[in-house]
Amino acid sequence: FVGTNYRDEKKLPQAAKAFLAASALFEAQGDQEKAEDFFYVSGKMYEEMEDWDKVLQTMREYTRKFGAKPKRIVEAKFIEGYASYTRKKYDEALRIWKDLYVLHERLAKKDPELTAQFPARAKFLTAELSLADYEPAAISGATKSSLKSSLKRKQDLLTQVIKLYGDAAQYKVEEYTTASVFRIGMAMLDFRDA
Repeated sequence: FVGTNYRDEKKLPQAAKAFLAASALFEAQGDQEKAEDFFYVSGKMYEEMEDWDKVLQTMREYTRKFGAKPKRIVEAKFIEGYASYTRKKYDEALRIWKDLYVLHERLAKKDPELTAQFPARAKFLTAELSLADYEPAAISGATKSSLKSSLKRKQDLLTQVIKLYGDAAQYKVEEYTTASVFRIGMAMLDFRDA
């Protein structure tokens, strides 16, 4: 197959286009399974190239058109959010990932073996955004009132950080559970030293 040859030769733009063309061909022939497979692989090619606009477009189309394979549909939804995240469109990524959590929960009821890797990673990255807001917050003030206000703000941010990392850890994906516990500990040490 032409797309595979292009992929093997590291000609990823051509590979992605060839996989999309193959998807359209199989779809026209009524072979939805192969159409879905090739469409998905094209999105993965764009991800490998870090062409986030194409990734977003392809994965959105994939989740709209296909979805017979729960693991892939969950991964596609994660990648769709990640494409926004890498372009610093955080509100868009958080909105997409909110849909991801609901989708994963619904599909996991039907397929208990469905991996939690992608929602765990999305929660972890969400917590990382919150940590980035928390870390520079200082506890300072010239008056007792301003000091109390800055302490309250830092405490509220810490509570949010702990909650989000805790949410990531609840998926019980070793990588994100371990990292989340570590980050919570570091945030608490930061609060102590503030």
